[in-house]
Amino acid sequence: MSSIDWNKGETGRSFQVWKDLSFAKVIAQVQFVGEDIQILLWGGEKPHIGCTVLSVPRPSMEEKERGSCTSSVINVTGHKDEALCRAISEEVCRQTLRTVVCTGGFHIDGITGEQICRVQEAAEELKNQILEKIHNTDRKKEKKGMPCTNH
Repeated sequence: MSSIDWNKGETGRSFQVWKDLSFAKVIAQVQFVGEDIQILLWGGEKPHIGCTVLSVPRPSMEEKERGSCTSSVINVTGHKDEALCRAISEEVCRQTLRTVVCTGGFHIDGITGEQICRVQEAAEELKNQILEKIHNTDRKKEKKGMPCTNH
């Protein structure tokens, strides 16, 4: 099961999406910082900070009308969280043309190859939910006559 929880607090817009797996929960908390986006991805028995990916939008060098990005990555030695965080950060950046940071860590002792695949699939699903929520929010702004302030 996955779900979305939306909050408009004093610090800005934020929401959370999650996916319940048979062996763990994967959570993504999304916070707008101005028009930029900060994502915290975590879960498992021992959530932690294993990686941070900063993605900055730029025009594609191959297809000028398509967005692309440049990313910088900081990994904690021995952690494998980059695959999850990079995929989310870069795709959200490319599709929204906003600066995006994704920080995260997922850990289960003795995780199997099959469980790793399920976590990757869950992260992909969460990424799609994040993008859908952001795109829906942007469309609502445009309908109200408010300019969308993407970079």
